[in-house]
Amino acid sequence: MIEVQKIWGSNKVQKYMCYSGPSMYPTLKAGDLLYITPYDGGKTRKGDVIAFKPPNREICITHRVISVEPGAIRVRGDNNAYADPWALDPDYIIGKVTRARGKRGRRILGGTPGHVYALVIHSLNRGEGWVGVLFRPVYNWFAQKCVFRRWLPFHLKMRVITFSRRNGTEMQLFVGRYVIGRLQPGSDRWQILSPFRLIVDEASLPTL
Repeated sequence: MIEVQKIWGSNKVQKYMCYSGPSMYPTLKAGDLLYITPYDGGKTRKGDVIAFKPPNREICITHRVISVEPGAIRVRGDNNAYADPWALDPDYIIGKVTRARGKRGRRILGGTPGHVYALVIHSLNRGEGWVGVLFRPVYNWFAQKCVFRRWLPFHLKMRVITFSRRNGTEMQLFVGRYVIGRLQPGSDRWQILSPFRLIVDEASLPTL
């Protein structure tokens, strides 16, 4: 749902949307209130986080721009392995996400800084690049042995919380107040953020 508010003393319009889903994690989290500024003829840049309505669909999606060509803007969620199938026309775009407010308000990077940030997040989540190639065997060994789990402070012990979604039940794995893993509806495999696989025994986690 999008709420619209006219900014006093100007012609600008500020839009708001409540975010849900895991596709932009950790940049955005379910329940975040997004501040959306329409482009109003301005240039959409690679690295911007945008809210848009895909062709022939009524839902609103928030993903990051990964390429800009005349009449064809490509997007991908920061937590997704692949780009979305749509080649967006600018008319489909509602605006650019500039801030998000959950427990604390924060700025959402766009343009070149946003593009670099997304590359780092994507590389960490997927174990890509030369760092992943060199250290993946060692990392996987430590992850399988869970040798670091015993050093986790008591107040940061892991817990699983179950949520009801429109398309089924989702489980989220927390360390302290941070979400480090998700089991999405219809899936039998947990998605654990790469660094935390060192302390998570995936075989002991519940399944749906």
